[in-house]
Amino acid sequence: MTGQKLSPPPRDRIIFTGFRGTGKSAVGRKIAELIDFNFIDTDDTLEIELGCTVCEYVKRAGWPAFREQERLLLARLAGVRQAVIATGGGAIMHQAEWQGLRQNSRVIWLRATAATIRQRLDQDCETATQRPSLTGCDPLAEIESVLAEREPLYRAGSDVSIDTNGRIQDEIVALIREFLAKEY
Repeated sequence: MTGQKLSPPPRDRIIFTGFRGTGKSAVGRKIAELIDFNFIDTDDTLEIELGCTVCEYVKRAGWPAFREQERLLLARLAGVRQAVIATGGGAIMHQAEWQGLRQNSRVIWLRATAATIRQRLDQDCETATQRPSLTGCDPLAEIESVLAEREPLYRAGSDVSIDTNGRIQDEIVALIREFLAKEY
């Protein structure tokens, strides 16, 4: 039963990491509800702070400028308590800030195959406006390439990995509830 509340964990934060389209925001919101924590989506927070979408900011200032804003936000979030945080797919690349954020947190890596991610992004009407290309190449080739680069970081920077392939949100939430119940 996914609607039953969980006891608040003794850790300051639960952090979701993984590639775009793996469900970090949707699942993170649900987990935040279940444990009565605030929910923070780093991309949404950056859009508010920057006054435009991630896509618009990247077009105007470039990926390096966006990554710097993301890095600064991660450093600030290390001081936030009682929060579930859904990070952008590239946040894991900021290793120093990631280690600070990870302290007294539980990190959950939501993963999926490149084909599943591509399918989900194609079905998401916000993909074109909210998720700018990272490399400018074919979407599936981009996903495969970026996943190959980031998967070792996701693996090393997480406490648990949840495969989201073929699973609906309620199933993913149930797996996370099991993990949290064992942890706390």
